[in-house]
Amino acid sequence: MKIPALPGQLPDGVEVTIVPYQASKALLLPLFESVSAGFPSPAEDYIDCALDLNDLVVQHPAATFFVRVKGHSMIDAGIESGDVRIVWELRGIPCLPLELTPPPKKAIGRSRSFGRPVTCQKQLKEALATHAASAARALREQQSVAGRMQIVIETNPFVKPYYGKTITARFETPTASTPEMIKCAHKGLKRIYKEGDCYTRAGVLLTELVPENAVQTSLFSKSHGKQAVLDVVDEINARFGRGKIKWASEGIQQEWAMRQSHLSKRFTTKWAEIPEVKAF
Repeated sequence: MKIPALPGQLPDGVEVTIVPYQASKALLLPLFESVSAGFPSPAEDYIDCALDLNDLVVQHPAATFFVRVKGHSMIDAGIESGDVRIVWELRGIPCLPLELTPPPKKAIGRSRSFGRPVTCQKQLKEALATHAASAARALREQQSVAGRMQIVIETNPFVKPYYGKTITARFETPTASTPEMIKCAHKGLKRIYKEGDCYTRAGVLLTELVPENAVQTSLFSKSHGKQAVLDVVDEINARFGRGKIKWASEGIQQEWAMRQSHLSKRFTTKWAEIPEVKAF
């Protein structure tokens, strides 16, 4: 049975061929009892029972289908044209187990386009400080520290002359300290900022992430002793809402911020936006 991709289910241009699973013949393999290390003896005295791979691997035969994919729209998801996959979702049976604890990220980035072009260095500093603080908070949430920071600024790529610059800075000791990251971002900006240009985007990227309990310290590194302050700030923002406490470098008005005049209503998270029902 060959069906075209349906809107909202598969990318455009993807076609699948569905073939039902049929276990026509049992594939029995011997299961040996506990033996000493090494290749087990093929003698029948060691055989405990026989296992059928159909029963062991295919847990739901009636809901198992083979799907051959045709098209190149899902290459980024690791699915090539001509691949054969087993599909249980057609009967509502999940194939992948629920991931209760996601693996730590290998890189953390924060970047946003500005609501209007930015020309002054002060506003660029505010934007980079905001992104650095957000990335540092995410870094502490997964109990990691970063060894490098990449700072990027750019003008509108569709307007000439275009200017985009990236610089990478390395921390003397891997850190998750917001003040240290803001300081690093400002130093990097000072080296790549070009006066007179209209910038439309800025961002930071943290790389070389390692667990906070596996840090290779430097002989000359100094402990800043600000972990207690970071813990208090994170706790207050987690309890009363993100952004309740900000670092001064992030600015107050943030005139560069992205325009959000058409946000969807937050019916479940903001009291002022709960819909009202009036009965007459």
